[in-house]
Amino acid sequence: MTNLPHGFQEQLTSAVSTALERMAFMVGEPTEEVSGAVHHSSCIALKVDDVPYRVCVRATDGALQELLNGLIDTETFDDAEAQLAANELANVLGGEVLRLLGGDRLPSKLGLPEEGATTGGAAETVRCVLDFLGETLEVSVGVIGGRA
Repeated sequence: MTNLPHGFQEQLTSAVSTALERMAFMVGEPTEEVSGAVHHSSCIALKVDDVPYRVCVRATDGALQELLNGLIDTETFDDAEAQLAANELANVLGGEVLRLLGGDRLPSKLGLPEEGATTGGAAETVRCVLDFLGETLEVSVGVIGGRA
């Protein structure tokens, strides 16, 4: 039995694209794979109707620089700020995923972002990868188990 709704990948891609446009004026194109080295990532746990999920964000330095430019208007790249940006993005997108999964009408809980990105142990995973002129950002949503 699947816990992710039919058409969830399209919904995820739309939600991620919209959030990035609103937050940081970033417009990306869907792609298949992350291109470039990933040095910063973040995950956040959530539960909707007693089903645990994990939302993870991985991004190249260039994608995080674009995010930082849009959020705090900076041209310099700082590893600590990049990690904070990845954490904040995981938090925002975790909230979006919670909403997509019905957390606005079902019992739900959203955790705090943690450095590192893995949906390891997930029974089911959906990915969204966006390209920003050669820099990429990946969001994955994993169902960690069935109903508790």
